[in-house]
Amino acid sequence: MELTGIGRENEQAFLPLMPGLKSDDYVLCVGAIEEDMAAGVALYSELDGSLILDYIYVHEKFRRRGIGTALIEDTLKELYSAGLISLHVNYPESAADIHAFILSRGFKVFRDGVAYRAKIGDFLESPATKKLFAGPLRNRVARISGLSEEERGILRKALEDNELDPSIIDDRSFSKELSLTNFRPENGKPGGMVLCRASSEVVTVSYLVNFSNDAVQLWELLKAFVLTVEKMGIGERELVFLTMNDDMVKLPEKLLQSPDLLKKDGAVISGIRMLLPERTFFADTIRERMS
Repeated sequence: MELTGIGRENEQAFLPLMPGLKSDDYVLCVGAIEEDMAAGVALYSELDGSLILDYIYVHEKFRRRGIGTALIEDTLKELYSAGLISLHVNYPESAADIHAFILSRGFKVFRDGVAYRAKIGDFLESPATKKLFAGPLRNRVARISGLSEEERGILRKALEDNELDPSIIDDRSFSKELSLTNFRPENGKPGGMVLCRASSEVVTVSYLVNFSNDAVQLWELLKAFVLTVEKMGIGERELVFLTMNDDMVKLPEKLLQSPDLLKKDGAVISGIRMLLPERTFFADTIRERMS
């Protein structure tokens, strides 16, 4: 078995293993060759020092030969000196073979949820979205990456009060542009928070939190998210909602209001594997959370 980078010169050979995907859309594309055939492929994105395994597939003929392992482990060996912090992965819980493989590769599963999937463009054009998010913003909305230390402390306190992990806002794998919070003018406290991961193909809403019983706070935050997505011009990407509680499960259905455009993926697993824990200031917190 031989590993090779996938680029324009050899992409055609691997296209049957990655239908609809293009190597130009990923920071790293690794292919496996066995018996002079394209046997497997792994596609990676990178965000703020974290590597995201967006896609991995091994041809049925070549499974259980260690090819999937090599696509991850040999790639990480090559990248060790690059100083990457962690490797992330998301996949449907129904994919039992992927789940077993990910656990065998040392990933720690740290959350799950129910996933809904739709095109961002369909979400933006939904009559419900347009109606709900009409009108000006009343609260101040800020990128979490741009908060002052005082504001980060206020946000951490709100997370603690809601029995959520306050260190999650230090995870640099979340999108700087799409991870937002809003502050209520009457008391300076956060109204809500949205944390997103973004690749060249998918935007995933991983955390959506309402810190009060006031639904207006959630709508304000989602409106700011919609405005940001529109400004970025990424309507062709897919939007995935990971809903973690009963309050959020029906939200995607309310926003899109079309069973033909909204796909329910079922439960989703997220995992993390630390690569260079000594090089990141939040490694101890993550290790403690995973223990």
